[in-house]
Amino acid sequence: MSDTLDDAAALRAGDPRGMLGAFASTGDQLREAYRAARASPIPFAGEVRGVVVCGMGGSAAAGDVVAAALGDRADVPIVTLRGYGLPRGYGEEHLVLCVSYSGNTEETVAAFGRARSLGCSTVAVCGGGALAAAAEGAELPSVVIPTTAPVPRAGLGSLVGGVLGALVAAGVPSGVDAEVDDAASLLDRLAADLGPDVPLGRNEAKDVAAWVGERIPVIWGSEGVSAAAAWRWKTAFNENAEVPAFASELPELDHHEVVGWTAKRGGGFCLLILREAGEHERIQARLEATLEELEDSGLEWREVRARGDTPLARCLSLGLVGDLASTYHALARRIDPAAMEALVRIKERLSR
Repeated sequence: MSDTLDDAAALRAGDPRGMLGAFASTGDQLREAYRAARASPIPFAGEVRGVVVCGMGGSAAAGDVVAAALGDRADVPIVTLRGYGLPRGYGEEHLVLCVSYSGNTEETVAAFGRARSLGCSTVAVCGGGALAAAAEGAELPSVVIPTTAPVPRAGLGSLVGGVLGALVAAGVPSGVDAEVDDAASLLDRLAADLGPDVPLGRNEAKDVAAWVGERIPVIWGSEGVSAAAAWRWKTAFNENAEVPAFASELPELDHHEVVGWTAKRGGGFCLLILREAGEHERIQARLEATLEELEDSGLEWREVRARGDTPLARCLSLGLVGDLASTYHALARRIDPAAMEALVRIKERLSR
């Protein structure tokens, strides 16, 4: 694997749809989508008591990132829902962002209809498609995001920028502009540090890919920023590298998962622990105790630390390392990281 990872020409040749370049453009995606969304007219600005982000896959990941990034700063709770609907109890005082990169995600289009039926203040955040048409038909606002990435999962910057910009336009958070610019600049620098021409030993994404090797990655984060990033890593290894992967968060995993890593159960797995400066003060002690309990499992582990001074920058920096590590893992095994045949086959079956 290491020989291929240090062959930049081979990496680019094995990436015909440009996934490495798409992930490297996350900072630019964030800037462009945020500026466009921030200027969108949201007529019920300042009137919401809670925010719901409805989406699937990378679109839902954008909701996780924004909720973690805003944390306690937002005056209203922000939650992400994955699926076809919303539970009773949501209504006109709730802002519902229905997010779909393509605009045609079946579950999110259904959630849009459910939000309308409950009387929620509903906004579509998408690249067009059925969701944009539904918003136009209902005379509801929509935020159109750029869709230049080869596949939706490579457009996280656009999705996060669209969601953040829509929330700012709705008056939910303030003081976000500078944080977006800082996060985007950090992502630009990080993408250069993790590019295909940077060799193993100086490229953390390649180092992680080589270290994972043929094992199944298990990713741990802690509540908030790194937990959102851990889920992104799990889905990135699933989709880009076509391998099983699992994600959990501290402190919750200490109430069940740790029991499963009994003696010798760690063979065939590897543990990636995502760390960030804003994690709870008890996480370090808890992590030390947890790893001590796992010593006999044979589970090897390593840490990946976030960059940046804000929760948004730290969350997206962790996400970018995982996106590129999973892409390098695929390319080293001669797998097209943009392939999505299994997802297409499921959609085709459902359409019949």
